[in-house]
Amino acid sequence: MHEPNTTPMRTRVLLGMAALAAATAGWSAEQTAVEELESRIAKHGSVTFRSWNGQHLGMDSDTDIIFMPNRIVHMTEYGYVSGDYKGIYRVDRNGEVNAKFTGYNHEWPVTLLRKDSVSLLLDARSGSGFVMGNGGGAYIPAGKGGYWPFRPVSTMADDVVFLVAGQPMTRAGHTLSILRKQDGRWLLARDANMLSEAG
Repeated sequence: MHEPNTTPMRTRVLLGMAALAAATAGWSAEQTAVEELESRIAKHGSVTFRSWNGQHLGMDSDTDIIFMPNRIVHMTEYGYVSGDYKGIYRVDRNGEVNAKFTGYNHEWPVTLLRKDSVSLLLDARSGSGFVMGNGGGAYIPAGKGGYWPFRPVSTMADDVVFLVAGQPMTRAGHTLSILRKQDGRWLLARDANMLSEAG
């Protein structure tokens, strides 16, 4: 016969928290980042990482990578003619991410998933230069930091976090994206935002 659990609820909650802490105590920072990525994909359906430390510069050197369930990944390279590529990815317990994109004429670099005091981040395993991809050219602005790392961005316009001089800053406002159809695919023709600092 099953004996009823007479342990008080508060005690059971504390025991459960202690068990969770013990189970994850030996995890590396990379393993914790992988678990967070998988948890966010399961909760929200996808996680979007953006180049330039999570900033959208609105020029022809922006890239978004969207991680989705079932190891599906989608990348958009913004520019005068934007490119959209679907593919698959694999991430190991050490945070190493390998992604392959259909129709992409270049090898996407192996990246490392990590987490710092601000957010998750995706960085190139070797080198930190701009990835030209299928674009014929790109304007790299001065004073905007580097193309790497990529950081997650929110889908809500009133919860967009940027890094300014290394410090997180939340902006709010409106965004506008104009799409055009070409060869049966929707491509980004123009992208603009009117975000201002949220005080």
